[in-house]
Amino acid sequence: MGWYHNDMSIREPVRMRPDARSRVRISAVVRLARALLAVVVMSLAGVVHAATEADIQSAFDSMLADPGNVELTLNYARVATDAADYEAAIGALEGLLMMAPDMSNIRMELGILYYRLGSYAAASYHLSRAVADGRLNPAGTVRAEQFLARVDASGKRNLFNGRITAGVRYRTNANSGPDSSSVRARGFDVILRDEFLEEDDGDGFVTANLRHVYDLKRQDRMAWENDLFFYANRQFDLERVNNVIVEGTSGVRWNPFSTQLKGFDWRPHMVFNVVYRDDDRLSNIYGGGVDVSYYTDRRFRITGRFQHRVRQFNNTADRPRIESQRDGHENFFWVNARYLLRDNLSILGRFNLVERETEADFNDALELGIRLRADLTYNSPISILPGRWRFFVGGDYRDTDYDAPNPNVDPFKVRDDKEYRFNVGNAFPITGRLQAILEVSGQFVESNLPNFERDNISTTASISYWF
Repeated sequence: MGWYHNDMSIREPVRMRPDARSRVRISAVVRLARALLAVVVMSLAGVVHAATEADIQSAFDSMLADPGNVELTLNYARVATDAADYEAAIGALEGLLMMAPDMSNIRMELGILYYRLGSYAAASYHLSRAVADGRLNPAGTVRAEQFLARVDASGKRNLFNGRITAGVRYRTNANSGPDSSSVRARGFDVILRDEFLEEDDGDGFVTANLRHVYDLKRQDRMAWENDLFFYANRQFDLERVNNVIVEGTSGVRWNPFSTQLKGFDWRPHMVFNVVYRDDDRLSNIYGGGVDVSYYTDRRFRITGRFQHRVRQFNNTADRPRIESQRDGHENFFWVNARYLLRDNLSILGRFNLVERETEADFNDALELGIRLRADLTYNSPISILPGRWRFFVGGDYRDTDYDAPNPNVDPFKVRDDKEYRFNVGNAFPITGRLQAILEVSGQFVESNLPNFERDNISTTASISYWF
């Protein structure tokens, strides 16, 4: 390590009693709840409310008062769609098509509504006709082709889909170095050499999320699902922080309560993971878990995951002993709740918990986190980039409490980190399956030990293709 001091004496670390650890973790939960409340209040202040029953009734009454008025009928269909009353919106649009069968934009919207209801044959018919008519504007054509691809995939027994993203990124702290050169080592204040401080750098990266589903076409929706995630980057200068990550899960999803809980399914699965750092294998994971999903209507869906994972680290030439101290297991849990406020606006909330036990008790930790995210789609304001654009903004808070002091850092102080993140960006469709993404994100870590305090701002430009 790049530090120096005059006194190399090492004092015996002080262990925390179990009740003290409990108080630390309870305190972390309290702080987490306060942060969650603050974020929710701020988010709700800017929420656009979904259509209410009164809005639907008012639009319906207006349409009945002047049944030949196309604008009033379209307004009722929009309000009904915002309220996720797709059947009512379909009825209104079907009436318009009976009067004017050549309204391709109406036919396209009708096909999308049928897709959301799960009526894929009707969706395919209307979307195909809308594209073949040749009357859609470029934005409408892109949108119709996107939904046609989804409809086509829905009827197959063997389904392969995924998303591949490639881009470039600039980070102000690419090596996750500390903000200050003054850090702690064996209980003393020392000065860190410049090569270990934060360094900015750019990199190129590629990610792939791939899925294979074998649908058994049963009433309980049983299907074998296999997911594979791949990430690799190459730094322009800091080669020591090049990474490759591969993670996969495999399991059977079905609904064991298909008659009582139609919106429920679960998937017991196996998981593996391997991480390479600077072309050396850093760690590997194996384990198992279960995914659970439930929705009460087409507006609200909740998903969760629990995994028990065994993690093994590999010592390298420049880190011959340190990595094996992180060997151990972890319990990993998260739950997501997604709500569709409007047809083009959704919010996502996430809570996650990770409990780690390792060979060295100073690496044992409890990590609690929350995340909020909003996605808004809207018509392109630029004619040369037609289609539906997507704006997204999100924030994270994470609190990590460790169980014991690390004698190599400070034998009398137990590490406690708080991390704040944000990201904001926009996706621009290029074709039906290809889009460009611009994003700015930030990471701010506060710690009671200066070794682990750091900030990072990154800007990213990428191209994403889904199939």
